[in-house]
Amino acid sequence: AVERASAAIFEQQTSVPKRSPEHWYRSGWMTKSPKANLQMVLRPLRGEVWEASALDRLRLSTYISLLGEELDPKMYDLSMAGASYAVDVTTDSLSFNFEGFAPLIPAIMDRVLEEFGKGINVTDNSRYLRQYQLINQSLTSYTGMPVSYALSDRNLLLTPGMHSKEETLNALEMLTPDSVASSATELMLTRPLQLTALTMGNIAERLATEAVTKVKDVANSWPGAQAQPSENERVQYVTPVVQPGQPVELRKVNPRPGDNNDVAVVSVIAGVTTVESRVVLGLISSLLQSTSYNELRTNRQLGYVVNGGVSPLSNVQYISVVVQGEKLSADDSEAAIEAVYSDILPKKLQTLSDEEFASHRTSLLQELLQPPTSTNEEFSHFWTPVSQGSCFDLRSEMVRYLNTSVTTKAPLLKAWETLMRPSDGLRRKVVVKYFAGKVPPRRSLAEAEAAWKQQGVSTSLPLLRREYEKTLVMDKADASARAKLLEGGSYYPTTLYCRGSDTPSIFGAEEEAPHAQDQTAEEALLSTPHGGHSKRHGKGIFLGQD
Repeated sequence: AVERASAAIFEQQTSVPKRSPEHWYRSGWMTKSPKANLQMVLRPLRGEVWEASALDRLRLSTYISLLGEELDPKMYDLSMAGASYAVDVTTDSLSFNFEGFAPLIPAIMDRVLEEFGKGINVTDNSRYLRQYQLINQSLTSYTGMPVSYALSDRNLLLTPGMHSKEETLNALEMLTPDSVASSATELMLTRPLQLTALTMGNIAERLATEAVTKVKDVANSWPGAQAQPSENERVQYVTPVVQPGQPVELRKVNPRPGDNNDVAVVSVIAGVTTVESRVVLGLISSLLQSTSYNELRTNRQLGYVVNGGVSPLSNVQYISVVVQGEKLSADDSEAAIEAVYSDILPKKLQTLSDEEFASHRTSLLQELLQPPTSTNEEFSHFWTPVSQGSCFDLRSEMVRYLNTSVTTKAPLLKAWETLMRPSDGLRRKVVVKYFAGKVPPRRSLAEAEAAWKQQGVSTSLPLLRREYEKTLVMDKADASARAKLLEGGSYYPTTLYCRGSDTPSIFGAEEEAPHAQDQTAEEALLSTPHGGHSKRHGKGIFLGQD
């Protein structure tokens, strides 16, 4: 095993031998807890971007549900004593999590691994039929808000391996008890797997190593341990994201029966995330959130659901504003959102005072320097870079970048100009529209332009005209629609940029101040009295990571 102890966990990961287990260990917590937490994930080695079928995903999710029903009663005594576990298997990974007092960890691990090795019992079809009915009910009912389904449709179009309810419902018709029982072995255990593990908390390093070795030994008994991967096969640390070659518009009926709301989701993809984009777009996000809400919800009363901001999808960032309401059609709501993008937010940025900018900047800095408040937060804080294999000091880099390169609002203005008025003439825009009752025909360019003007668009009309002509209009979101996007597009690189110097500036951020204080996030935390964590607990110190 490749093991790293003590403060080495905070350094960027070096390359490890192929299929070599990685074990990261950290003693103690900054937050106080007498327990330990062990997370282990085994991921298959694959070549190019690979998509699982809806049936295979359904087989594995049903398998886990049935396994949980069998495991929970057998773990009752250990659970009551303070131990907990989680097992999950998908088409992308097999994971085990164990949490509790250190003396209980070996016992619960032995029991979970033994029961997992036995598989599930489907000789009694009653449990399977109950799961079948629950799945069917979830796939044929729409109890959530329409906007939640619209957001899911957008993500489905951009993320390989996701499937629509309709696709999964069709797969359900092909599901059998035997296909579920064999799914874990057939789809995961027969493949070569790579182990990554993180152990944190009040557990000795020796016991942590023994626990990881136990999982490794069990994995070596599976059929995939004998498989030989090809030279081009690697672990997929980052989920690829589709890069559309043109603007996309999805037009669908509101799937919730009797719901009179229209929904408009207008997302502009910013590209692969960098330290610069995290900082600059992080500042813009709070401004967009308040501006879009004040304009579209408070002033115009367009709907009871209005939100805006910048969010990640895997290693890609996107800007998005959503409106759900009955006052305007989805087409008109899109036009109102475009007014925010083209006129209202730029005006807000231009008139932003130095004091207001400083307030937003201070808020982001405090967020970056905020230590975890629970063991779950602390563990998650480290699990992300461990599982991705890099970016252990990401927040430190963001703090440094914020302190040295974003000291005025100029980078924000440049970023918005770059993203909303791209040099190539088209934005990477994905629009999802839900219409109550029925979907109207797409408006003509003249009708669309009239709506843009009515909703307040003035400076981006030439861009919107170009995008209108180039837009790919779709009527469904599923794997076939995603494949259609890829015909004229590609995937974004799965690169993880962890340092401010990794990439050249794309937003025109300022040069680093020559005498700027070079303070990392962890140093700031350890020297900040209000953080409440000036003492180091265990062997490690808190170091930032999204």
